[in-house]
Amino acid sequence: MWVFLLVYFAAFGGATILGSEESFDGKLQDGFDLLRSDPNAYETIEFRRKAHELQEGTYTDYEEPSKDVAKAMELYAESTRGHEGAFAEDVNNDVRVGIALFQGDMMLSKAQADEILEDMEVSMGRRKKRQAYRDHKYPATLWSDGINYASRNASNPARRVFIKATEMWSEDTCLEFREDNSATDKVWVTDGAGCWSHVGRLGGTQFMSLGDGCGYIGLGLHELGHTIGLWHTQSRHDRDNFISLRWENLQYDWHDQFGKETESTNYNYNITYDYGTVMHYSAGSPRLSSNGQPYMIPHDNKFLSTLGSYILSFYEKLMVNLHYKCLDNCPKESFDMCGNGGFPHPRDCSKCVCPSGYGGRFCKRRPPGCGKELTATDEWQEFQDTVRQRTMIDMLLTTNFSSVTTGL
Repeated sequence: MWVFLLVYFAAFGGATILGSEESFDGKLQDGFDLLRSDPNAYETIEFRRKAHELQEGTYTDYEEPSKDVAKAMELYAESTRGHEGAFAEDVNNDVRVGIALFQGDMMLSKAQADEILEDMEVSMGRRKKRQAYRDHKYPATLWSDGINYASRNASNPARRVFIKATEMWSEDTCLEFREDNSATDKVWVTDGAGCWSHVGRLGGTQFMSLGDGCGYIGLGLHELGHTIGLWHTQSRHDRDNFISLRWENLQYDWHDQFGKETESTNYNYNITYDYGTVMHYSAGSPRLSSNGQPYMIPHDNKFLSTLGSYILSFYEKLMVNLHYKCLDNCPKESFDMCGNGGFPHPRDCSKCVCPSGYGGRFCKRRPPGCGKELTATDEWQEFQDTVRQRTMIDMLLTTNFSSVTTGL
């Protein structure tokens, strides 16, 4: 789930200096050469260089994983070996731009870069923290009048993915998207190198790239989430309560890319950490792992293969609605009518937005679609379904309800 905030606090939890530099500056320059057309590319690459320097000289003692965790990591590595990645960190590493972007897929303004660097220095005890909660531009960083976009130079695949992502983000929120080439504040969708975006509204023209390899709806949703104002889920201040970083499994050049925020810089609207969000990275990209093992381990390792998602989660929708105050116009009684944790629809307060697995007007029924209600008996029954890939843009969801006769 996504973390809003325009002030970021990096706390490494003890990055290591083990490993080879392997010409970090050279790789950084290669990435910059591919990104230099963005006005903030220089600020971002300078931030990466300084952040990398700050991490040098820090150590950590690694603890041996438990037998259960070690087995889970082994199974994860086996299941992902040879699979093509469809997360931003995979694509951007392949096209050599990930290392030059913040956390692998974010372009930073100078103000954002300066604040993040300050927070990193504070976390290391090198300077005192000035008062910070959200930066002085908030709420100007919100797209309060809607998100204008232009895509004249984008390829057809990039445009299709972006348009589909706008439809999905707006469906259960109050966000409005308009194509307007002449708007002062707008997002230019390009098909440049990699999948990346700026965070929040900067003012003026800002860019989003959906290049080769980014033609998946999950990637469009993720990058548009950054534009809306979301950071990565795994950078939440409370992430250590839910996942552990296995730094020894992560390439050295990426250690400073997995910092976390603090309570003073990160507000999550009291929404719990969600492993299965579109803004969460996978447990371990083969491109970033130093040894083929995952580097983000859920405390409940049964969720190891579910980190990240290609669709929006219920909690992401709720967070965006709260962040943009979409629900302020719904009366209190409309909240009471929604069952199973649902909330009033911001475009029609008489119906509800439902958690996954629930549907109907008040979240008390099975959602529509191709699922069915299954009744368990004292005899074994077999349930079969067929899963086939359709397109990289459209998705089909199915939900089955199971019931059991009392007394079995």
